[in-house]
Amino acid sequence: MSKRIWKYTMPYPHERHVFSIPAGAAFRSARLWQQYEGYAPQIDIWFEVDDEQPKEIVRIQIVGTGQVVLGKASEYLATVFDDMYVWHLYRVKE
Repeated sequence: MSKRIWKYTMPYPHERHVFSIPAGAAFRSARLWQQYEGYAPQIDIWFEVDDEQPKEIVRIQIVGTGQVVLGKASEYLATVFDDMYVWHLYRVKE
């Protein structure tokens, strides 16, 4: 077993993202940031993975406060802040 922390980047404000991540990966953190003024912000997420595990598809949904969370089995991951906007990240299990 070889545990590592892997970072994935989600263009923002796109609502749904699909990643291929080693099975059993554990979510660890998220942040919203803008690298340079004038560039679109992005959301980075980190997972602790065992890179020897086979890959599985992971779907992440970005939901604004007051919006509908899709998928009955969605798992809350984190909240990120963009000035007056607040975004919530969910792992969607379809």
